[in-house]
Amino acid sequence: MENRLKKIFTVLALTVMLLAGWASLRFLPSFDPAADEADLNDDLILRRLVLVPSKAWNAFWGKTYFPDVRLLIMEDGRILAASGSHTPQKVEKQILQLRDFCEEHELNLLYVILPPKYSADEEMGRYGIRTLTNWNLDRMDAMLEEDGISHIDMREILQTSGSYDDFFYKTDHHWNTDAGLLCARTIAERLNDEFGCGLDTGVLDETGFEREVRQEFWVGETGEKTLGMFCPKEDLILLSPLFETDLTYWNDKKDIDRQGSFGILTFPERLTPDPIRKGLESSYYYYLYSNDAPAHITNRIQPEGNVLLIKDSFAIVVAPYLSLTMNELTLWDMRSDPAVLSYLLEHPEIRTVVVAYNPGFLDNAGMYNFQ
Repeated sequence: MENRLKKIFTVLALTVMLLAGWASLRFLPSFDPAADEADLNDDLILRRLVLVPSKAWNAFWGKTYFPDVRLLIMEDGRILAASGSHTPQKVEKQILQLRDFCEEHELNLLYVILPPKYSADEEMGRYGIRTLTNWNLDRMDAMLEEDGISHIDMREILQTSGSYDDFFYKTDHHWNTDAGLLCARTIAERLNDEFGCGLDTGVLDETGFEREVRQEFWVGETGEKTLGMFCPKEDLILLSPLFETDLTYWNDKKDIDRQGSFGILTFPERLTPDPIRKGLESSYYYYLYSNDAPAHITNRIQPEGNVLLIKDSFAIVVAPYLSLTMNELTLWDMRSDPAVLSYLLEHPEIRTVVVAYNPGFLDNAGMYNFQ
C-alpha cells in the first residue's frame, strides 16, 4: 500500500512539473529587453507559478479557465487579457438582418460598442503579445457607420470622462459601476436626441447617487479564474440613488419577482466573501443576479419609454441605471434565448431596441443569431 501511494505521489508530482513547464511556455509572454519595467518580467515569473495549482483549485469548484486567452499581470495589480483575432464582418449579415427587421416594423435601433480594457493593446505588445481589440473596435465602428446603423462607441466617452483604466476593475475584465452609470446616461441621451424617446436623463446625474467604496472587498472573475486564492482583493464601487424609486424586477428563469426601491435590483448575498477560495460567489452579479433572459424592469415613476436591451455581461452594470430613465426595460441575453425577434413581434408596445455588446463576442455567432 505504501509503495502504491509513493507511485501515485510520484506521478502526480511529475504531472505538476510538466504542467508548470507547459504553463510557463504557454502563458509567459516574450520579453523585450529594451522595454521599461524590466523587473515586471521577474514578477510575472513568480506569479505564473501559481497558475497551475490555482487552475486545479478552481476546477475543483467548477470554475473554468479560458484556454485561448493570453494574460499579462501588471505591477499595479491589473490583469490584462487578450484573446484571438475576430472580425466584425463575421456578424455583419446578422446585424443587417436586425436593422432590416427594425426598419420594417418601424422600431428604433441603436448599437452600443462596449469596449474592454483596450488600453492593454500597447502594454501587452511590449511583451510580444499581439492583441486586436482596437483593430476590431475601429472596424466595428466603421462597419456600423457604412451600414447606416445608429451607434455609440463608448471608447470616446470613457476617454473624455477621466482615466480610462479607472472605469475597470483591476482583477475583472468587466466595467465598474462608474462606467455603468456613465454608459446608461449616454444611451438615454442618444435615444432622446435621435429618436425622441422622452427618457428622463436628469435622474442619472452623478450627484444624485450615493457612492460607496468597499475597500479590498472582492476578487474579479479574471482574478478568480487565473490566480484564484492567490489573487489580491480590490475595492468594490456601489452607486445608490438618493431620490425616490419605485420598481418591479421580474426574472422567471431565476424565479425572481420583486417590488420596491432600487435595492430590488441588487443581490448582496452574491457578494458574501468566501474565506477559503478568497473570492466571491459570482461577484459581478451584485446587480440583476445573472445574465438570464428575458428579464423585465418596470419603473412606476417614469411615464414614458419602452426599450428592449440586447446585452452581454458588460451591460449588467448599465441596465439598472438605464431603467431609472424609463417606464419599461426588457433585458435580453442571446445566450439564453435567441428568439428576440419573435418576442418583439409579440410585444408591439416596445418601440426601441438597443444592442450593447463588447467586441469579445465577435466570434460567438449565437450572440448575433437573432430569431
